[in-house]
Amino acid sequence: MTKLVSIFMLFCFPCLSWGTTFASLKIGMAKYAGIENFGLTIGGMYGITLDEMVRIGIGIDLMKKTDASRSITSTDSLSGINIQQLDNKKVNYKHLVIPALAHLRIRLPIGGSVLPYIGGGVGVEMIQATFNDNSPNVEKAKGFYGGFGWNLAAGADWKLGSRTALLGEILYNQSSPTKDNFTIDLTGFEINLGLLVDF
Repeated sequence: MTKLVSIFMLFCFPCLSWGTTFASLKIGMAKYAGIENFGLTIGGMYGITLDEMVRIGIGIDLMKKTDASRSITSTDSLSGINIQQLDNKKVNYKHLVIPALAHLRIRLPIGGSVLPYIGGGVGVEMIQATFNDNSPNVEKAKGFYGGFGWNLAAGADWKLGSRTALLGEILYNQSSPTKDNFTIDLTGFEINLGLLVDF
């Protein structure tokens, strides 16, 4: 994991000395195959605008998600008769997802105040997963997973002024962070709205 992060940083940071810079902040919803239900995401990107068509940058997102309330069935026997008892335990599955990717955005040569774009990203995707069934004298099970990840993006910038724009985008994400031969599937989709500022 440390090696992957080091390679990512060495590749990306020198690029930020080229061209003019931009930054974006966004909020959205994501659904990954290995995590139940949708989760709220926040994130940002900082990078350079090479020209009116191409931007490259480094982006980091965060998604913190807690899934709770799962039924656990236990079986006991009394006088040779099997008895099933259904216990509703408060089971928490906490996930903190942290993709850190290098991004490319290419604006399409159409539109006026609304500028559509396509793009993608590659880098490191990390997730911290915690399991806790709130049982006394039982420690939380926690693991930190990491691995290579990539995504594809399509969206549009809606110009507000000479240096600002609203953005909306949808992303397809593909990653399988792993720890001790156990994998969490981060294949899924993300929808974002945000603000873009050119400096």
